Amino acid sequence: MKETRPISLVACGIFKEEFAALGEELRKRFSPTFLDSMLHMDPEELDRRLAGALPAPGTAAVILYGDCSPHMREAADEPGRSRTEGINCCEICLGRDRYRQLRKAGAFFLMNEWARRWEEVFKKELGFDNPALARAYMSETMSEVVYLDCGSAPVPETTLSDAAAYLGLPSRVEACGLGHLEAALRRELEKAKEFDEGIRRAKLYDEAAFTMMFADLVERLLSLSDKPSGSSDFMAEELRALVGARTVMVFLCSPKSGDDKHLLASVFPERRRLAAADARIEEILRLSRAYTHGRLIRRGDGTRESELLADLGIDLSILVPLSSGSRREGAILMLDLLDRENVDKAMVPLERLSSILALVLRNAYLYAHLEEEVADRTRRLEERSRELERSLAEKETLLKEVHHRVKNNLQIVISLLYLKSSVTKDDETREALEDSQTRIHAMALVHEELYKSADLEKVDLADYVPRLVSSIMDPVCPGVRRIFEVESIRLVPGLAIPCGLIVSELVMNCVKHAFAARGAGTLRLGIAREGDDAVIELEDDGPGIPEETRMGFLEPAFCGDRADRSIGLTISTTLAEQLHGRLELRNSAGGGSRGARIALRFPLPQGTMSG
Repeated sequence: MKETRPISLVACGIFKEEFAALGEELRKRFSPTFLDSMLHMDPEELDRRLAGALPAPGTAAVILYGDCSPHMREAADEPGRSRTEGINCCEICLGRDRYRQLRKAGAFFLMNEWARRWEEVFKKELGFDNPALARAYMSETMSEVVYLDCGSAPVPETTLSDAAAYLGLPSRVEACGLGHLEAALRRELEKAKEFDEGIRRAKLYDEAAFTMMFADLVERLLSLSDKPSGSSDFMAEELRALVGARTVMVFLCSPKSGDDKHLLASVFPERRRLAAADARIEEILRLSRAYTHGRLIRRGDGTRESELLADLGIDLSILVPLSSGSRREGAILMLDLLDRENVDKAMVPLERLSSILALVLRNAYLYAHLEEEVADRTRRLEERSRELERSLAEKETLLKEVHHRVKNNLQIVISLLYLKSSVTKDDETREALEDSQTRIHAMALVHEELYKSADLEKVDLADYVPRLVSSIMDPVCPGVRRIFEVESIRLVPGLAIPCGLIVSELVMNCVKHAFAARGAGTLRLGIAREGDDAVIELEDDGPGIPEETRMGFLEPAFCGDRADRSIGLTISTTLAEQLHGRLELRNSAGGGSRGARIALRFPLPQGTMSG
C-alpha cells in the first residue's frame, strides 16, 4: 500500500507538548511546525510568520490556531487550507460549551506553556510588573485562575501557586484531557486529505479524471434536491476546490431582473461578496451574454474582459455561461486560477456539465423564490391579522366607552328623579317617581354589565338578574331572604333590557304586597332553559295574588280602574309581548296564603348560548 504523504500542520507553540502526547497514529499523519506562543502579543508579526510557515495556496494544510490575528480567517480561506474551530487555544482543548461556561464564571486560563512563562507574559508582555496593578486589574475582570490539565505534563503546582498569588486570585486545576484537541485535528485532517486527494488526481492531467470529478460534483449537487436553496453555495465552494480558484462567484438570471442583469446567488469565500457587486464584474457578465461556450480570460489577451479583470488585480479566470436550451439561467465566474498549466483540461468537462449546473441553479432559484413568496404572503397575512386585532381592540374600547357613558347618563337621570321625588309632597307622585328610578336602574345595569364584561355583545342573565333583584330589595327589604337558582343564559341587550324591566316590575310588586308590611320573608328567583324557551320565575311567601287580579290578568286586556290597580302587571305584559312571550300568574299550592308565583316564558333566539 502506498504511504500517505503527511499533511502540513502550522500550530501555536502552546500546543507543542499536547501534540507530542497524542497517539503516534495521528501524529505521523502531520508534518508540524510550531510558532512561538508569544506571537499572540504581536499580531502583525504572527501574520508574517504564519504566511512563511504555510505552504503555497493549493497545497493541503491545517492551521491549529484560534482567532489570534486579524487575518487568521483569510489565511485559512485559501484553497487547500482549513483551521480548527475555536476562538482560542483554551476553547479548542475544552470544547465550546465548557469553555463558555467557565469564561462566563470569570475564569482566567493557563495552559502548560504559559504557566511556565507566566512572568514573561504578565511582567514583560502585558506590562504588569507591579503586583498591586496586576491584582487591581484582574480582580475587576476575573474570579479565578484555571489551569487546563491536558495530561501531557505534570501540573506545575508551585508555579501555578506563584502566578495566582501575584494576580491575587484563587487557582484550581481543570482536567480536560486531549479528547477535544484530537477530535479537532481529525476533523481538519479529513478535509485536508480530501483536498490533497483531489489535487493529486487532478495532476494526472487526464481529461477523463476531470470529467469524473465534475460528474461526482453534479451527483452530490443532485443529492441536495431536498435542499435546493443551498445548492448554489455548495456549487461555489466545491468548484473552488476542484478547479483551484481563489474566488468563485455564482450568478443567476431572474425573469424579473431584465435581460442583462445577473443576480449574485453565492460567492466563496464569503469575504469576496463586496467584490461581486463591483461594476466591472457586472460589465464582464453583460459581455458574457454573447458567449455560447465557456471562456478562459487571460491577462493581456486583448479583450475587454481581460482589461476589466486587470483593473481588479485579477489574472487567469474562467467564465462559464449556464443555459438551458435557449434560456440563459446564469453564469459561473472562477477568478485567479492557481493551476495555470492544466486549466484547459478543466474546460471540457465544465462545458459538458454546464447545462446540468444550469438546471440545478434554476431549481435553486425557483425554490428560493417560492420560499420568498410564501414568506411574503405569510408576512402580509400576519400584518393584516395584527391590523384586524388592533381595529377590533379599538372598537371594543369604543363600545365599552359607549356602554359606560350610557350607564352614566342613565344614572344622572336616576339622580334627577331622586331629587324630584325627595321634594314632592304628593305620595302618589313620589311613588311613581321612585318606580321610574327602579325601571331606569334596570336599563343602566345592563350597560354596566356589558362594559365590565369581556363579551361586549351579550349579557348573562345569571349575573345580571340577581344583581338587579338585590339592588331593588337591599334599600327597602334587607331582611328578606333571597334564594337564587339561576342558569347561565346569554342575551343581547335588546332582549336583556325587557327581561330586566319585567323582573324589576315583578320584584317591586312583591315588595309592596308581600314584604312591605312585615319586612321579612323569602323570595326565590329561578332562571332556567326549558327546550327552546327561557323561563324566569319569581316566588314569594306573601298572601298571594288576589283572585280578581289573577282573573283580570287572564282577560284579553286590562281596562278601567283594574288596569290602574295593576299597572306593574300591565307594563310586564306589554314587555313580554315584545319578547314574543307570556306571563304566567298563579298562587303556590295550598291556597292564597302560600304566596304568589309569576313566571316569564319567552322563546330564545337560535344559537343562544347557555353556560
